Amino acid sequence: MADDKLIRNCELRFAFDCPTRWSALKPSDAATLRRCQVCSKNVRACETSKDVESASKAGERVATSSDAPPEWSNDPPPVSLAQLRKAQAAQQKDGRRIGYALIKSGAIEESQLTDFLSKQYGVPAINLKEFAIAPEVIKLVPRELAMKHNLIPVKLAGKTLIIAMSDPSNVFGIDDVKLLTGFHIEVVVAAAVAVTDAIERYYPSR
Repeated sequence: MADDKLIRNCELRFAFDCPTRWSALKPSDAATLRRCQVCSKNVRACETSKDVESASKAGERVATSSDAPPEWSNDPPPVSLAQLRKAQAAQQKDGRRIGYALIKSGAIEESQLTDFLSKQYGVPAINLKEFAIAPEVIKLVPRELAMKHNLIPVKLAGKTLIIAMSDPSNVFGIDDVKLLTGFHIEVVVAAAVAVTDAIERYYPSR
């Protein structure tokens, strides 16, 4: 297995490659699975395009020798490579998500990033600044869990709880909310900075 595999399917999906390479990741007991120290995500090594598609649609970051975007993920990138590299440098300094750094650097508007992520993940987008969340809905998810996964509950419709996330592929966050609340979970996407701001706005400060 070549150690120069590209890391792909991070927060901006296949728009750009991560500057980190497979060889730099922390090994695990499984030969095809390693841990990224930058984004704290597992990365799956894939040999075929079918492996890449399967792992990506399961929400996993992937390591692949191919630099071509999959045919099912061909939306044009919303920022330039130079802007992305600048945001990645800021991300490594403060530990925040790449989308947060892109917005704060002025490389992209929050609405542009949200629309792009909505297309990439195939889920609806939400503008949290224009959406009022009921106090009883906020109480369903503790602040600690919301901050851990960068998500926030936005609406309860019968037995379905709708949550806004900056990373809809985070199945661990979805499962944590489902296990805690007992509700069926539906996901909408919002920019990381919007979710963070909403958490600060709706949850009492400690």
